[in-house]
Amino acid sequence: MIIYIAQLSHETSGVSQNSCFPLGAGYIGAYLKKEFEKNIDVEIFKRPTDLNRAFDLRKPDILMLSLYMWNHNLTLAYAKEARRLHPDLIIVVGGPDISIDDDSRQIFMEENSYIDAYILFEGEETAHSIVKIILEGGGRDDIRLLKNSFILTHSDEVNINCADHRQTTDKKDRLGVGNKTVGLDKIPSPYLTGLFDKFFIDGEIPLIETNRGCPFSCTFCQQGEDYYQRIVHFSVDRVRLEIDYIAKKISETGADIYALEVADPNFGMYKRDREICVEIRNTQNKYDYPKYVGCSTGKNKADLIISNTDVLKPGTIMLRSAMQSMSENTLEAIKRKNIKLSAYKAIQEEMSSRGLENNADLMLGLPLETLETHTKGIYDLVDLGVKEFACLQTIILKGTTLESDNYRKKYGIQTQFRFVPECIGVYEVLGTTRQINETEEIIVSTNHLSFQDYLECRKLHLLTMIYHNTRLLEIVYRIFDHLDFKKSDVLRHLFYSKHLGLANLINDFLEDTKSEIFEREEIDFIPEESLTHNKIFKHLSIALYKNKEVVLDALKEALQVLLKNEDKTDIYEIINILKTVVISPFGKSESVEFELNSKKLRRILGVSLKFRLSELQKTALKTLNATYTKNEDKISKMAYRLRPANMIMEIENQVEEFSEDLKGPWQDLHR
Repeated sequence: MIIYIAQLSHETSGVSQNSCFPLGAGYIGAYLKKEFEKNIDVEIFKRPTDLNRAFDLRKPDILMLSLYMWNHNLTLAYAKEARRLHPDLIIVVGGPDISIDDDSRQIFMEENSYIDAYILFEGEETAHSIVKIILEGGGRDDIRLLKNSFILTHSDEVNINCADHRQTTDKKDRLGVGNKTVGLDKIPSPYLTGLFDKFFIDGEIPLIETNRGCPFSCTFCQQGEDYYQRIVHFSVDRVRLEIDYIAKKISETGADIYALEVADPNFGMYKRDREICVEIRNTQNKYDYPKYVGCSTGKNKADLIISNTDVLKPGTIMLRSAMQSMSENTLEAIKRKNIKLSAYKAIQEEMSSRGLENNADLMLGLPLETLETHTKGIYDLVDLGVKEFACLQTIILKGTTLESDNYRKKYGIQTQFRFVPECIGVYEVLGTTRQINETEEIIVSTNHLSFQDYLECRKLHLLTMIYHNTRLLEIVYRIFDHLDFKKSDVLRHLFYSKHLGLANLINDFLEDTKSEIFEREEIDFIPEESLTHNKIFKHLSIALYKNKEVVLDALKEALQVLLKNEDKTDIYEIINILKTVVISPFGKSESVEFELNSKKLRRILGVSLKFRLSELQKTALKTLNATYTKNEDKISKMAYRLRPANMIMEIENQVEEFSEDLKGPWQDLHR
């Protein structure tokens, strides 16, 4: 029996929108191969072009497809066309992008009648049950009779009682819950079994999972449902073997891969994560990989997360504080609880002393959030030392409490639709040409946040991205720290600035923001390329690479007001340094050193400042230049591919100790 399992990613000019290995599909494939051995032939797919070629060579008996927000329409297009070409083909779909209520699920199955079964939540055992039926001579009618609360089919069984379903599966039916000794190791590794060997190519990112489940109940998250409350682990030994296998395979193939992604919703929050971090560090020492670890770190137990992750090479990992909001009313509405600011400040200081960075996630549009609470949250976190923000627009994900009609009505939630960046294209789908667009539903106003307030928040997001997230203000912050000034004063001044050039940049961004949203989900026209870009990354690139003089002139104006310094040459010296340290994909210099002329700057920053490209920046630039051939693409994709933090050279030398007897205008300033 031939089984194709596809977790499809949109691609442009051969570059995948989702760079990660198709882990969900890999787990299903590895599990089925273990259970049925030589009775089945399994192939895993990520690129649409590869799936097309496979269908040209041979028809599968079963096609399994993973459905996510970023590949929803692409996946359904393949399912529909496969059914048209092969009426007897068994088509199974699974994944998180399906509504939580029964009526919406019923409508989905009716509108997509070419799907034989939809697997809910984790799919390994349900996929096993379906394959077993087909191997034993059964068909789609037998699948419909399957007594399994994880499955939707075209029968009366589609109407599941969701509350009973979650309660039952959480207690006994979920894979790994009933046997803590085995845990998730019952699922073979797609790495160790060789299923993923073909994905070790330039630009791809290995994705691993060390546990499943989340103890939190956030209303905006697909893992906030009761089903995911219990945490189930893969063994540490299994994870060690995977990390070693990945590093060794990269070394053997010579693939240009520098990052490792961890899929856990709360990495670093458990004691055993220390052992995993030690293994990553050992791998770094042996293979110089990974240079960067992407993950979502835990929502609490910050001291344990710091202790676990500080064994990694400096700069390897960014610890993310998923604050989402600094408003107590909002946190209560979304079922979250953050640590107190005083404790958070202590954490920032501890991390700084260990050379670690902590970054924060904030979401725009959550219930009860206002313009004042959202902007104050950003300013407060800047002053606490947060290095980078992900200022996220709140997406209404299917399968979350946020999606429900009652929740929307309660908080006056109004939404619009927009294209998912880089998830648009014209595709040959099994021989048929199709324009396929992916969209997402975002909150643009509530009964506490008007649309105009929403735009004002987006304005601050762009300024934060340009000046703060890129680390452009790093040496300015050092000066402000010395003077006991608030770091946020810079952003606050820029937010209210009347600088004409900066105002034009912001207005262009806001017009772009307004033009990208639509009232309906079914956006079936062929969009202009500008509509498909990530707007904040696009305008960050425009600001730094096409309007750098404007960005720095506005900063110079702000500093002249804030520092009230009669001698402007000191500020000019700062600005001239910043002009040089913005990274370019076409630049040749890997380091630059400045002998400081200003006595005041020398007393605060040291005699000289040396900036350099980090190893991560060098590798990321190499990958960027290899991936894109057009200079315009390199510029427009740089922020998206490198992360904002990699767009400014890092300061190499440490700041010298501040003198206690400093004299001069800057030392006499007070807020």
